[in-house]
Amino acid sequence: GRLNYATVPLEFLVPYNCADAALTKIIELKTTRRDKNLVGFDSYPVSDAYVEVMTNAAFTVADMEGRGPLLDKQHHKLVSQAIPSHIKRLLEKIQVTVANPKFNPSSHIQVAKALYDQLQLSSINERRPRSTDKETLAILAQNSGHTMPNDIIQYRKLRKMEGTYLEGSRRSAEMHGGEIRTRWYMTGTATTRFSSGGGRDKSLGLMNLQNWHGDPFLKNLLVSTLDWREILDHTPRRVLDMDIFYSPDYSQAELRMLAQASKDKLLIQQFNSGVDIHSLVGHALTGWSVEEIQNNSRTRRLVKNMHFGIVYGISRNSMYNYLRGKGVETTEQESTKYYDGYFQKYKGVSRFIDSMRAFVEANGFAYNIFGFRRPLSRNDLGRSRAVENQAINTPIQSASHTLMLAAMALLHMYPERYPDLSRMIMEVHDSFIFLTTLRKLAAVHAQAQQLMVKDVTMYIRDHFGVDLEVPLLTDAMVGFRYGVMIDYHGEPLKEMLKTWRAYNVEVEAKSAETYKLVT
Repeated sequence: GRLNYATVPLEFLVPYNCADAALTKIIELKTTRRDKNLVGFDSYPVSDAYVEVMTNAAFTVADMEGRGPLLDKQHHKLVSQAIPSHIKRLLEKIQVTVANPKFNPSSHIQVAKALYDQLQLSSINERRPRSTDKETLAILAQNSGHTMPNDIIQYRKLRKMEGTYLEGSRRSAEMHGGEIRTRWYMTGTATTRFSSGGGRDKSLGLMNLQNWHGDPFLKNLLVSTLDWREILDHTPRRVLDMDIFYSPDYSQAELRMLAQASKDKLLIQQFNSGVDIHSLVGHALTGWSVEEIQNNSRTRRLVKNMHFGIVYGISRNSMYNYLRGKGVETTEQESTKYYDGYFQKYKGVSRFIDSMRAFVEANGFAYNIFGFRRPLSRNDLGRSRAVENQAINTPIQSASHTLMLAAMALLHMYPERYPDLSRMIMEVHDSFIFLTTLRKLAAVHAQAQQLMVKDVTMYIRDHFGVDLEVPLLTDAMVGFRYGVMIDYHGEPLKEMLKTWRAYNVEVEAKSAETYKLVT
């Protein structure tokens, strides 16, 4: 199966060799020691370790493109019937609300007129006072109590389901032996996270698996085995040889990288305690006990979303609307109080944010603890606020994804260490999705923990020279349907199957209620 270059015509071989030599020279120049005659972005070389990790991870990515989840054709038929009916009912409701039988919810102009002129809802977006984006609509729904903004969100979601996922998944499965396939782009985002898709060429039958729709009804188009229904009422003899999704992910990877990059003593200490980080931060901000925070879902959710908002570079003045857009019940006074309190407690994080923004302003690029660099300028991003946000988000998000790259590199470099982790099918931000049989599930779980916690920590130390002060931690989920995934800690198969069956019933019932399905 290897190509014999002696058989390749010169008109193809010469341009290939020239491009290969040029790329090699570019890598050499970019990884040499710093040139003091240059300034800004070009004065800092890409680290050899980054080139190595990307190169080895690329083999795992290429292998991943050769497989994908299966399309559940029976569920596809159900979704294809339910979505158009639900769209029709929702459209009629919206048109009655605005008393206009010709109203088009897909028109941003018509929606803005209906919300801000006809219904007189108060704008919350100073920069774009007539915005109708999803975040703005979510906040309008909470502030006004009116159903119209949420109805618009749902309508748009359903139209995307119908137009993008149903036809696309059917075409992909037909072209790829029943599997949904994609193309993975290792440089698809500016922060090194992957992107996925098939581009504009629909003839390839490729879809975006990186950002599959979050509705379980739609996620359940993707299954590990077409025979999953056999286990609903009993456990068939061949169950041990049935495929199941196994999905390990890094727990709070971005927050752990924030602690590592900022060297904040309190945050590092809290992560090393092993106690729920959101409850510990909530305790630091409120004075409540950890147990009280854990039992107060509203406060814990507020703290959690505020913490991630800080990672994303959300400012003090924007935090309230950010939290409201996430569905957090709070007041502007409370969110400001917690925001200010956070930086009073976590002074290392405060210094890190100030220093990174100052560095980007002076040098025109951001960098992470592993040597990754991203050019940043107001000319590129269009406004100073975006640059300030990315000055914080880029170092943290790119560092957390480097952990994923290291794991993928190790899978290629040492396949004998992880023999049961050979069927990766998806990479979704901080998580992987593997196919395995139930027979090998326990072994897969153990190998994934070894890979992502112990071995990645050693790889980061040996190749990047970074000793992690914050321990890595992984969680795992399993399931036969992508929309029905349950936590997995190595439980006996009988117990796991019982839990999964119960959750599947719960998800099915909710979908039936939402989409008016006849059961």
